[in-house]
Amino acid sequence: MAGMQTVETQGTKFFWSASSSLSTAVEILGIKTASGFGGTSPVIDVSDCKSTAREKRIGLRDAGEVTLTGNYNSATAISPGVRAMEADAAARTKHKFALKFSTVDSLGLGVKADAYCGGVTIDMSEDDVWKASIQIVLAGGASHTSWAT
Repeated sequence: MAGMQTVETQGTKFFWSASSSLSTAVEILGIKTASGFGGTSPVIDVSDCKSTAREKRIGLRDAGEVTLTGNYNSATAISPGVRAMEADAAARTKHKFALKFSTVDSLGLGVKADAYCGGVTIDMSEDDVWKASIQIVLAGGASHTSWAT
């Protein structure tokens, strides 16, 4: 399609914040993969004995979960953001999760959502580096947004 611009993953940034402002957010560094964006709504069967076919309604939308994985660096990189998220997971504190796409325009398009950190795990295997996996539970809907860089 003419005029459509794809968004590169290189340069995408992830943030965790107690406020909706990116200026106070902690950047989660070292991320290699992100998955789980989307969400679903349950289908509710409202059929009864007088129905001649299945009758259905859509339930409340669940924004779902996002999993971030990346290299774990205990001294720098992923660590500051992960430590903040680990503390919030233990306290069951709702914060803002945001990602900023690596667009070439000055708007800095992205996604923001209220979220909880469901947990952080670190793993290793032979002849590799330590990896961190972060579970983010979205609370409510996620919104597309833009902000200045």
